[in-house]
Amino acid sequence: MFLEDMKIRYIPLYPFFQDRGGARRHAFEVTRILRTHGHEVESLDWSAEEIDFSVLIVFGFFIHNPDIIIHCHSKGVKIVLIPLFDPMYNKFSYRLTYKIGRLFPLQNTAKIRKTILDYSDVIIANNEKEKHDIHSIFKVPLNKIIVNHVGIPGYMYEKNKSIFFDMFYKKYGIKDFVFYPSAAISKRKNQITLIKALKNTGIKLALTGCDSIDPRVKKEFEQLTENNKNILCLGSLSVDMLISAYKCAKVMACVSLAETAGAINLEAGFFGCNLVVGDNPVFREYLKDYAIYVNSRNPKSIRKGIEIALSKEKNPELSNFIYKTYSWDNYVQNLLKVIE
Repeated sequence: MFLEDMKIRYIPLYPFFQDRGGARRHAFEVTRILRTHGHEVESLDWSAEEIDFSVLIVFGFFIHNPDIIIHCHSKGVKIVLIPLFDPMYNKFSYRLTYKIGRLFPLQNTAKIRKTILDYSDVIIANNEKEKHDIHSIFKVPLNKIIVNHVGIPGYMYEKNKSIFFDMFYKKYGIKDFVFYPSAAISKRKNQITLIKALKNTGIKLALTGCDSIDPRVKKEFEQLTENNKNILCLGSLSVDMLISAYKCAKVMACVSLAETAGAINLEAGFFGCNLVVGDNPVFREYLKDYAIYVNSRNPKSIRKGIEIALSKEKNPELSNFIYKTYSWDNYVQNLLKVIE
């Protein structure tokens, strides 16, 4: 039995005006659906003079002031942490970094993360790897960490009935292309390697996030894309146009170096794309045998995977699998089970 009409506050990883990516989507969907269950859900009001809520959901765990979590916890507030932890490097380097960081007298990321983890009542990981990374690196008890899989918003399932490929095709004039949607062009998202993989192949590639480029890759990205007629560089797309792009594309290639879920894989697969993704445990946990797995750091491996995916027919079984398995409504139902 769930508590009725809970008062819930949340802290997003970044302000919504700053973040257009998966962390924003995560916070938005969780809080939106919690409201449909009749709960009062608002972002934490820093000007409030009293604590009038029973649950605090914290998205992310490296930029927040841990004193907030400590104080709320001391007043009986249940702290639910969704860390969104997706390390790009091996666990040994992280263990060493955080072990050294905790020895320094000044506040730092290692101390902030460890404190937030210690004062959280329950930790929600998006996958088994994230659960075991947090346990291994930060020595958090496994029984404190719950795995909860993300999904596709219900409204996207509904829009499937009314949005078709022609919306994107009429505007941009390409179809059966390779698509990699993202909020930004970055080292972690690894678009540079994807572009190199498709160089001189004549394969059409469409990217989003091109209005937000990490300065560390900006020069190389612009050199690779300038006057390249096979690459369509876009900014952010509306939900309707994004769905149309998925339906217009033949392949969605996600070669990100680290993710906690890869929600775009679920979206793209549901709307009909063949999937080429990096060979990591997270994607295998979510996608099983429905994707083509490649080495995200190897252009030849990526190119081969994409060529295979382009030669295959679209797989309706993938769409059905995602529809039956993943949804934000299921995510929130599971979340409510631990906020009793």
